[in-house]
Amino acid sequence: MNVSMKQAVDIAKERIRNYTYEMPGGVWISNFNVSATGAELRSTVREPYILHPFWQVRLYLNKQYPGSVTNLLVFVWADNGEVFYCYHDSTGHVDY
Repeated sequence: MNVSMKQAVDIAKERIRNYTYEMPGGVWISNFNVSATGAELRSTVREPYILHPFWQVRLYLNKQYPGSVTNLLVFVWADNGEVFYCYHDSTGHVDY
């Protein structure tokens, strides 16, 4: 593993600088502000039958963006630092 958790988070933050998503009506959302981060080391198949480690980085946003988006997910290969997945996500909140 060549990429540390901190490096993966830094790579993810750099990747979202140009990230956008589209809402109905052709409205594009961008310019996200990250308030917290989290990262987990996981593995997935990159080549037939060979598992490779990657960092699943979750960038929690400072507010809820259109479409109920509260965080961005970025997957970074732990061996070479390449981003292979980046997407917006929403997390439900339940009050008891």
